[in-house]
Amino acid sequence: MNAPAAEGQAAASNKLRIPALHTLRGDITEYIKEKDISLTEIAAQTARQRRFRKESIGSKRFFVLAAIFVLLVAGFGFGGWYVFLREKPASEKTALQTPKPIIVSEKQEIITLKSENLSELVDSIRQKIDSPVALGAILDIPILLETAGKKEFLKTEGLFNILEITPPANATQALEGSFGLGVYYLKKNVPFIVLKIRSFELAVSGMLEWEKKLSSDLAPILLIKNKATIGKKFQDGILKNHDVRMLYDASNNLIIAYAFINTEYLLITTDFDTIEEIFRRFPAS
Repeated sequence: MNAPAAEGQAAASNKLRIPALHTLRGDITEYIKEKDISLTEIAAQTARQRRFRKESIGSKRFFVLAAIFVLLVAGFGFGGWYVFLREKPASEKTALQTPKPIIVSEKQEIITLKSENLSELVDSIRQKIDSPVALGAILDIPILLETAGKKEFLKTEGLFNILEITPPANATQALEGSFGLGVYYLKKNVPFIVLKIRSFELAVSGMLEWEKKLSSDLAPILLIKNKATIGKKFQDGILKNHDVRMLYDASNNLIIAYAFINTEYLLITTDFDTIEEIFRRFPAS
């Protein structure tokens, strides 16, 4: 390629680039004339816009961080409150309610057991029987079991466990779970037990089957002395228009008797006067 041709191509290239530079500068010059501002003012506006964007971003970031902080504080607060409730002693969460007497009673005294020991229960019942209570009065005796930091009033199943007895299946299935242990103070101080029933039909059949061991099973809490019952069976009787099942010893002395107060409660004791008194009181219970 000769020199004149090369110079012509370079000149043509310069002619192509120069108009682009002239056009950009021209646009800036035209904008300055239209807005009647200087390059310095344009630079200042650009700086302000950048600063505004930074401040806007900073404000958004601040609100986001503040929201996160509030959520964290609320979360820790709720967590602490939940743990506090979980760790509160059971006595503070719900006060232990003493069972209401099944039979109207003049007095109520709680037996507190420190173990599921039968001798401890029997000794406690004997102390209550010997306690000074007015003649003709009934003492209601709830049993509170306090072991391993737990406090709970004894249910029927727990009582049977302490007595180490296993009544017939129909009898246990018929029982609702609550019971009332008491003492009637008259000629002699007589303990009795009232069992809550959930199925009358099962209770009737269960008690008939339980009769074989009823006196020996409940002897510890009814304070039944060892009496010969060989060849003896329960008999039907009527007391104040109520059916009663009774077991006598060889000397024809009453050992134990039971009666259904109604379809919901079963009474077991060792004395006819006690049965009469409880039947008399029950309508008011």
